[in-house]
Amino acid sequence: MRLPKFISPLIMRSAVVVLVLAVSAALVRISRTDNERNYILAVLGALLGGLIAFFIASWQFHNEQAAERERGEKLLGTVLKQVALDVRDNKNRLKKLETALNGDRLDKRTWAYANAIIDGLKYSSYELLLSNGMITYLTLAESEALFECYSMMGGVVSLVREAKALAEWSDRGFKTEADEVQLAGDNAATYNRTVIGEFEGTIKRHYSKWITGK
Repeated sequence: MRLPKFISPLIMRSAVVVLVLAVSAALVRISRTDNERNYILAVLGALLGGLIAFFIASWQFHNEQAAERERGEKLLGTVLKQVALDVRDNKNRLKKLETALNGDRLDKRTWAYANAIIDGLKYSSYELLLSNGMITYLTLAESEALFECYSMMGGVVSLVREAKALAEWSDRGFKTEADEVQLAGDNAATYNRTVIGEFEGTIKRHYSKWITGK
């Protein structure tokens, strides 16, 4: 049977103290003179005091480590919850973008609105997860799904900005193909629907518990 973590060190330390006391008693018993006895007691007393001081320092160190672990776990939980909420909010913004791109006319004003939507996408909690190494606490499936979502979201951002630039270029009178702006809009809308599906699947499979708390 495996002992709890806090019991094993306690047993080991107690065994060391008992051993020191047993050796002390044996040496005192076989000592020939009072001087020898006093010398043995002084040495063993110093040794026992050092052991006690070491055990106290070790106990404090382990307590500090446990407290640090607890703080780290709380911070990780807070960051993961924020990541999950940001994934949900980004999915909702992409759905808003889907609605904006469903109009019959994708003109400059439509693309200005679409650009405002993508400017509100959230990256900071995911970047924090990467920068401080907390992403290593996720399972491989969780981290890969998160990476895929943010990579694909970056693709949507690029397509929207490209389409906005084409719309502005055409509006200023520069020559463009007649359907070029519309084609860019269709590509952005189609890919955006794919990304929304990726976000919904990621939330359902991996992050709903952080959003709902269940």
